[in-house]
Amino acid sequence: MAPSLVSKFNTVVQIFLLVVVLGKSLTPLPEWFMNSLIYLTLLTVLASGLDYMTVWGRKAMYAMKKAKHNG
Repeated sequence: MAPSLVSKFNTVVQIFLLVVVLGKSLTPLPEWFMNSLIYLTLLTVLASGLDYMTVWGRKAMYAMKKAKHNG
């Protein structure tokens, strides 16, 4: 099970959000930036989840059909 490009991007965005939130006390950031980053993180989480369900759902369906055909 290899991570997709979408899930890798999602991980990068999540780590960036974490770093920004932890560093927020050192360098105040505009509210619009924080909100944008939070929404970007939400979108990448949803895209990654959808990608995971699509790719692995297809593989599961293929495996079930193959098992039914061979069984």
